[in-house]
Amino acid sequence: MSTLTQHFIAKAAHLYYEQGLSQAQIAVQLNTSRATIGRALQNALQQGYVRIVFDFPNEEYLRWESELESRYGLEEVIITDENVPKEAALYLARSIKSHMSVGITWGRTIKAIVNSFAENEYQRDMKFSDVNIIPLIGTDTPTAANLGDLHLCYSSLLANSFAQLLKGSSFPFPAPMYVHSEKVRDILLNEPAIQEIMEKGRHCDVAVFGIGTIDEHSSMSAVDPDKKNLIRELKEKGAIGEIMGHPFDMAGTFIPNEITNRILGISMEDLKQIRHRVAVVTGEEKASAIRAVCRTHLANVLITDAATAKTLIIEED
Repeated sequence: MSTLTQHFIAKAAHLYYEQGLSQAQIAVQLNTSRATIGRALQNALQQGYVRIVFDFPNEEYLRWESELESRYGLEEVIITDENVPKEAALYLARSIKSHMSVGITWGRTIKAIVNSFAENEYQRDMKFSDVNIIPLIGTDTPTAANLGDLHLCYSSLLANSFAQLLKGSSFPFPAPMYVHSEKVRDILLNEPAIQEIMEKGRHCDVAVFGIGTIDEHSSMSAVDPDKKNLIRELKEKGAIGEIMGHPFDMAGTFIPNEITNRILGISMEDLKQIRHRVAVVTGEEKASAIRAVCRTHLANVLITDAATAKTLIIEED
């Protein structure tokens, strides 16, 4: 005969849900084991004595997150109707632990994440040591430096700013992001200092990156404005998005091109080996690109806005 009487179950549930006591505290008060309390609480749910009702703001987003996680095999999806870079900063604030290495790319989205971290002072509530911030791609190029605020968005600069906030260490990428010759790129890749930072990038615990579009406003255009004809050619080949200057099609297949062959940074295969790969993306126009990245598991964490998430849910390529 079970010792879990209705009265005992009700008592345990009252102390747990109404009084806020822990299972260990209830076990002491009722002179029993924690396992018995756990069974009583489980019984209370199974018998319908306790009903849990979710009444969170934006509860629909939780369902969307769960659906996208299941559909694409993602570790986590975060949907917000507010500030996406702020949500990404919050994700990092709860994820970064001692002795971790965080790899970052470049661009306005990554800069906004670092700025949000600083503005909200998330680091004040974090307890860790020995955190390294690693640029995954080369730094400034003279051509792109003059395009608006992009000169403030390069990986080494952002890595240094982020590391200062966290009282950690950053390691500059001592080379341009883009060179005008594959021969020069190959020479630079043989430099020990560049090989060292590339190896650090490959062994990061977390990588944070954006997904760009393939158009005249894309980061690929910023890399080399003289190659704008290439953007048209890439679109004709089916390119729908890019990561770190690597364009891909709807199947997530990367499309060879002359810009990618002149970029200095870790490869997409290297990126895929990093444990936590966080794509931070806004814009419904990027839905097809997001799907391709998620299907191929290049990202296993997605942080996006509600409108984009809704498009991912209700439409399919």
